Amino acid sequence: MQMQMMMPVLQQQMANLYNQNVFQWIGYNQMIIDYEDKTKFIQEGFQRNADVYTCIDLITKKVSECKYTLFEVKHGTSKNEIKYFDMLRMSDDPASRLKAIQLKEQLFEEVDDRKNPILQLLDNPNPMQNYEEWISDLAGFFLCTGDGYIMGNGTSPEMIDKKLWSELYSLPSHYMIIVSGGMFDPILGYKLATVYQQEVEIPANQVHHFKSFNPDFTMTGASLYGQSPMKAVYRNILKENQGDAELLKQIRNGGAMGFISPDGDGVTLTKDQLALLSDKIKGAKEGDSLMDRIFPSTGPLKWTQIGLPSTDLQLIESLNLDTKKIYAAYHVPMIYSSSEEASNMSNVSSAPKQLIYNAVGPLLRKIRDSINKFVCDPYAKANGVRYYIDYDMSSYPEMQADMKELTSWLTQSYWITENEKRIAQGFDSKDGDFYEDAHVPANLVPSSELSLDAAYNDVSTFQQYTPPVKTEKAKKVKVIRNDSDGKIDSLEID
Repeated sequence: MQMQMMMPVLQQQMANLYNQNVFQWIGYNQMIIDYEDKTKFIQEGFQRNADVYTCIDLITKKVSECKYTLFEVKHGTSKNEIKYFDMLRMSDDPASRLKAIQLKEQLFEEVDDRKNPILQLLDNPNPMQNYEEWISDLAGFFLCTGDGYIMGNGTSPEMIDKKLWSELYSLPSHYMIIVSGGMFDPILGYKLATVYQQEVEIPANQVHHFKSFNPDFTMTGASLYGQSPMKAVYRNILKENQGDAELLKQIRNGGAMGFISPDGDGVTLTKDQLALLSDKIKGAKEGDSLMDRIFPSTGPLKWTQIGLPSTDLQLIESLNLDTKKIYAAYHVPMIYSSSEEASNMSNVSSAPKQLIYNAVGPLLRKIRDSINKFVCDPYAKANGVRYYIDYDMSSYPEMQADMKELTSWLTQSYWITENEKRIAQGFDSKDGDFYEDAHVPANLVPSSELSLDAAYNDVSTFQQYTPPVKTEKAKKVKVIRNDSDGKIDSLEID
């Protein structure tokens, strides 16, 4: 009993030990600077690089399209049961997905009332944005920088203290600065460094910060920020940008650069001749007809090339390799790129599902957990009802192939009731014995109605026995009976 009373104190001491080791150099009201300039990821990556833009745009659109549902968590439901449900519904196995659907009926009750304050808040997060725009901002900033910031605003100071938000905003993560409260309170608040270099302070209780993994545990507190997916492939991004710029130069110049000079020892051109030759070459390049490209010369000329053409530099091949690495960093299948290699890929049918499972799904779960913690939990505390919001990834058209597989599996699963099959396919259950019962094929008989011992001891069973028809001569079956009771002892086959 005494040990149980000491546990909170021991846990606090352990937490303090962690902070003392990790944040010992951070002082009170000190700004924790993220020395990774994440503005460059937006400017050089999303705004300038076509591959980065394609990956982020594709994922954010899929995130904004996913259907969300608000549930009331039934009494007695544990967090482990919710985690188990989440694990089952992401499985490829039809039986596991059916189990997840059945578990959902046991754990949750859907909230249909659109006047529910949580649903009203998500439908219209703030006066300037609808849900799709707000969550696109949230997902886009996270994919660019590795950080997502949700800011809540209430109608009164009391509502703000209780975190009963009436507005939600997505903050620009590349301008956010964490303010520390010292080693025992690493995150005291936040500041938004605007383009006007004015830092607007935001209390910590009005911001929810979710981030990607960052192993940078230096004394600066950089681990409190996330790591952008672009950091690992930033050199590839810069190389692609420079490669595209070089290809554009070569296209504008008509190929590799060089110069024209007299072909012969001691032969030179006067200043007027050089100017005239330059005008002739420009006119030939800008001409529309073939004859415009032919002009006379008073002497032999030669061409001296400077640099190598794109084919010799293998710029295209190098850019394709960079594209692969960028798509891999965002877990987007290469089939979505515009490269020549993508057009020759054979795994076209599995690519949409890979996109949902590997790129969209993990981000949706991060956002879902953030909304549950920042929005649903405070309303649950105020109303005395546990809320849980979840995303239904089976609503994507790309996942309908899974529904076909599930339907086929349900058709052959005669041990499942009709209502269970309806729920598994997204339909409501129906009343009646027909829907509450399982329907088996007509040629199947319950095992309880069979008596193998009776059939074995019944001589008529073997008298009616017909050997299978084969190409060879059919064999005879001889019945050996027990002399005492007349029951069958064995069979002999000639």
